[in-house]
Amino acid sequence: METATDPRLEALRATTERLAKQQAALVTLTRDRALQSGDLQEVLRHMTEVDAHTLGVERVSVWRYSPDGSAIRALELFELSRGRHSSGTELLTRDYPSYFRALARMDVIPADDACTDSRTCEFAAGYLRPLGITSMMDAPVHLRSGLAGVLCHEHVGPARRWAPDEQNFAVAMANLVSLVIEQDDHRRTDEKLRRASAAAESANRELEAFSYSVSHDLRAPLQTMDGFGELLLEDCGGRLDERGKTYIGHIREGAQRMALLIDRLLELSRVGRAEVARVEVDLSAIARGVLDELRAADPRRVVEAVVRDGVAARGDPVLLKLVLRNLLGNAWKFTGKKATARIEFGVEDAAGERVFFVRDNGAGFDMAYADKLFRPFQRLHGDEEFAGTGVGLATVLRIVHRHGGRVWAEAVPDRGATLRFTLAPPAPPAHPAHPAHPER
Repeated sequence: METATDPRLEALRATTERLAKQQAALVTLTRDRALQSGDLQEVLRHMTEVDAHTLGVERVSVWRYSPDGSAIRALELFELSRGRHSSGTELLTRDYPSYFRALARMDVIPADDACTDSRTCEFAAGYLRPLGITSMMDAPVHLRSGLAGVLCHEHVGPARRWAPDEQNFAVAMANLVSLVIEQDDHRRTDEKLRRASAAAESANRELEAFSYSVSHDLRAPLQTMDGFGELLLEDCGGRLDERGKTYIGHIREGAQRMALLIDRLLELSRVGRAEVARVEVDLSAIARGVLDELRAADPRRVVEAVVRDGVAARGDPVLLKLVLRNLLGNAWKFTGKKATARIEFGVEDAAGERVFFVRDNGAGFDMAYADKLFRPFQRLHGDEEFAGTGVGLATVLRIVHRHGGRVWAEAVPDRGATLRFTLAPPAPPAHPAHPAHPER
């Protein structure tokens, strides 16, 4: 006598078998070497094959939106019966508005009858019926940036009802696809950064070589111009009128200015390449030394200079001296028209961060143009007001950045300026290992 089979037990047994198969598939994929290969196409080929065999689906495909969201492109499409892979098909999102709206708001689209389901019927005439597709189950692929694509399952044959466990498996596979694509995006980004860094390194080397070449090739003729101008004044000065002497003076001045500009460009190039030492630097002592040099070069000036005692930082002493030489030199220059000039160097605490500053009561500038201040050759004052090359603050910016800090300025026209900069704090000391318990 035959015992009737309980339909509920049969359904439970079928579900259990499917779940075991799905779990085994996910475990296989997460352990598979292809997932670690870094080859996105190889990984997607393997994933779509496993997905199709696990669910018994004729077609499994991975699609991704174009950057502007106007189209969606098949990265990988696997056909089970033919064992064939393909890619590249594109669909315009504007042609299927209902489908893409549903995709954006749902975890999964289980369309048992895809040709009549309101979410997928837009594909019926041009896509589903020509290929014999009756049922679809699509799960969105999300990246950190948002909805990025879809994992699509297409069943050929009699319409199919998608079980809840199959829908959950589709979502799990879509999440795995998301991880794989995101990993590939990171790899590509890292590769672009590596190439950009290599290109920048090469460009810096070429720039440095060019700078040295320019300095060598141009210095000699500039020195010749200046030297012959000086000789001309000495030997023929008595036969020249004032206009001629003025012209020669302009020639010599231009040659000297060009030589100074070349020196500053070389300086800017070198600070970008030099190794940065990390030692304790007495900035107060450096500031006083720089101010002594400025006084010696311009002994007629009377400038009140205030340097705070005990200002120190960890960094490269040569480069940090260059920072203070440029900042204090600018303050000295831009207070040149003040009857009572004042320059101050110190440090202040701002929200727990040490901020170094050079302050003056000189010409100042309009803050509307502050973004130009640290760009090479960008000057906020003409040569007729204050001479300069426009390279000094660009050098400061580069040095401060190489020390992990930032630099900025605040000013009011004719009321002075304050240049502030930070340096990366010293690394905290490593925690010592826990001492062993003393012997008893």
